[in-house]
Amino acid sequence: DELLDDVFFIMTPNENPDGRTSNGRRNYNGFDLNRDGSFQTQAETQHLEPFIAKWNPIIMNEFHGFVGDFLIEPCTPPHEQNLEYDLLIEDFYKGAEAFGNRALSSVKDTYGYDQRTENGYSLSKYTIPLRDYYSPSDGWDAWDDLSTSYGPSYAMINCATLGYTIEIPYNNEGSNDLLEYGTFGHARYMQENKKDLLNNQLEFFRRGVENIDVTTTPVAENDMEPWYVDDEDVVLADDLWRPKYTGSDENGKFFPEFYIIPVDRTAQRDPADLAEFTEYLIRNDIKVNRLKEDKTMDGTEYKAGTIIIDMHQGKRNYANAILWKGIDTSFYSGLYSESVVNFPQQRGFTAIPVAKTGLLSAADLEDVDSAVEVKSSLSGKAYFPAVIIANNGQEAVRAVNALLKDEKEVALITSGPSQGNFLVRRAVWAEISQDFALMGTAVFRAGGDVYKLKKPTLYLPGLIDDYNGSLNTNPYWKTWLANGYGSNRDIYTRNGGTMEGRNFDRMTYEEQLGFDITTDGTKGTVVVGSMTFNTATTNLNRENDLAALQKVLDGTPYIATGATPLSASGVLRSTILKGLTFTTANTTSSESLHRVVFQDESPITAPKVAQGDDVVYNYGGGRITAAPDGAQILYKSGKAADDFHIAGCFPNVSDANLGDKIEAFTFQGQNSDDLTVDVTVFANSVTRKSHQQDDSILAATAIYLKSLEPDGKIDEFSGDDTGEDDHDLMLEVL
Repeated sequence: DELLDDVFFIMTPNENPDGRTSNGRRNYNGFDLNRDGSFQTQAETQHLEPFIAKWNPIIMNEFHGFVGDFLIEPCTPPHEQNLEYDLLIEDFYKGAEAFGNRALSSVKDTYGYDQRTENGYSLSKYTIPLRDYYSPSDGWDAWDDLSTSYGPSYAMINCATLGYTIEIPYNNEGSNDLLEYGTFGHARYMQENKKDLLNNQLEFFRRGVENIDVTTTPVAENDMEPWYVDDEDVVLADDLWRPKYTGSDENGKFFPEFYIIPVDRTAQRDPADLAEFTEYLIRNDIKVNRLKEDKTMDGTEYKAGTIIIDMHQGKRNYANAILWKGIDTSFYSGLYSESVVNFPQQRGFTAIPVAKTGLLSAADLEDVDSAVEVKSSLSGKAYFPAVIIANNGQEAVRAVNALLKDEKEVALITSGPSQGNFLVRRAVWAEISQDFALMGTAVFRAGGDVYKLKKPTLYLPGLIDDYNGSLNTNPYWKTWLANGYGSNRDIYTRNGGTMEGRNFDRMTYEEQLGFDITTDGTKGTVVVGSMTFNTATTNLNRENDLAALQKVLDGTPYIATGATPLSASGVLRSTILKGLTFTTANTTSSESLHRVVFQDESPITAPKVAQGDDVVYNYGGGRITAAPDGAQILYKSGKAADDFHIAGCFPNVSDANLGDKIEAFTFQGQNSDDLTVDVTVFANSVTRKSHQQDDSILAATAIYLKSLEPDGKIDEFSGDDTGEDDHDLMLEVL
């Protein structure tokens, strides 16, 4: 009763209903929601995180299991650069002690009961990573808050919340008591220090509104810098952890003055992504503006309606965290989760940071309160009978798949200046452009080779059950499911841990891109995915994987993505490309957003080349040191001399490690068993967390390239297959 005079509680008893009903961590789609806080590809996080942003809590506790040491944050370095860490750290640390001390008062002679080992456990301490995960000999053991995808990290950056991940030791009543008692201890700390806590949060918002960068002060006066260290506890150079804008007339700060997100087709590579992103910003409590009229800034004209994200706002830190390029965290030996967010590069739209002052005034802007509506745009002559649809993002792929499912004619341009894009008749464009935000160009001729597409059906290899079959055969689980609990969805949605890449694939190819997926290994027209074929006898889907593998050996196209299929024990090297010179390397959990150098011309990479987009993301460190003879090399990673690595944790990043390595190739030919195989390999990831949406277009285009109609080449696509009725069609249009 006393607490409620000063403190109120907002409780979310169940963020993950599907995980609860199956007593597992992952949701219906097989995603770990504690890795989706900022990405928000899942419905649960799309609702929970904006709920946090709405209430701006002082403290947030996220309850987890299981860490035997009873772990309570705050975290170790590295810390996210957009945190105002000096405002958080003192109360963050003392609050952890308040929670832990009160929680331990619940412990009796034995600490609960663990049914798995039939042992009681005593407990006499709790662990604070920032206090306990450093030793002079070994340095820091990272339990970091650098990733923005943890729920508490999201809260810390969005609204200066003291965000705690609290890991109880066991799944028992004693551990549950720790949470109950600890929460009262936390609330009491908040009650006793509420003015200081509130003032710190208000200072966070003040810094945002006034776009203050406290790290511009001398190091001796800077309370934040000492917390930003490498894993040996050496303070990082100022230009590494918070690089400043130091160009002519720039503000000299880590934060720009604003971001420009163009809306017109000449300056924005994917307007559909722009529309989705503005909705994301608004639901996460970011203030969005747009230009009232055309305006020239720093020599460039921007059209009316151009989106402006002003860095003079309370939620500036979160806006910058998702828009800026990110930091090279390779000074750490390894991180627990992804550090790269960078929505513009990962989702595939244009956003321009501007650090010069005096270019905009309030009179230039108006508020945007709802998602920007983006419609299809068409350039070219009104009487031209065909339309090139730009292959510029996931929206274009969704549109093409919708047309193919509706049995409408769509063609892929495979050569010439528009290769990699799609061609449709004018009447088809008139229909599909109403339902999707596309960029079209009316043409009389495509100016290159054109092939009709047939609808692909994808098989995703690597299915394995987390419970090694017990979920389907154990009487307890059979009764559980039979009584309506848990998810009876296809078994791959329950994949977790090492198999979660399969879930990213399914989410990306099926829900984001609109491809048809089959779980029958005999029915896929293209086999594609980031997991290796799993032919182990414990794999419940072994029969389908074996069938799909046989299809690949019989010539069905196979597209392998990411580091996992490259392993020496996997079938890509040992069976499919058997006997061919093919050496690879990969590094577990390493990540790099980096530039590549395009090699042999191909429709697969042509759209990226046309956009001037030479950036890809690689999670898992997959790269190829030698491709099979006769392979067509699509792109290689850049060189260290060219500063190719942009952001991410890739320890000892160098040419020897990642630079100047093959990351994508195609091969059609015979292996040593005299079998003709058709393989496309992307060593870098393309579907990671389904946040990596820009790179997924590479795999999608490769799928289309392997889905051309037999004998489907056409001279034109403006009349019949021969192009003989072009003149009549033009007259009809006129």
